[in-house]
Amino acid sequence: MEFIQRLYTAGLSSRTILELMPCRDAPSDENSDAALERMALEPDRLSAHIEELLNTRDALDGLMAPPGRTATPTATPAGPRLRGLEEA
Repeated sequence: MEFIQRLYTAGLSSRTILELMPCRDAPSDENSDAALERMALEPDRLSAHIEELLNTRDALDGLMAPPGRTATPTATPAGPRLRGLEEA
């Protein structure tokens, strides 16, 4: 159970975790290689998801900006939600 929790914590979906289970349930070089290849795809997927979330947050910030002003989009997940307001 701890192994599965670690996979979820790493951002893997239940579908991906299911694909990795043969590595745990029937260890072999082939299963290990397949699991590593599958996990190697995850950083790019997570980066794309982060970018989507940032764009969504920026769109929300734009909706909350006072009339006549636009929110300056943030560039990083840890950055402030609104860096400032600019005249539209």
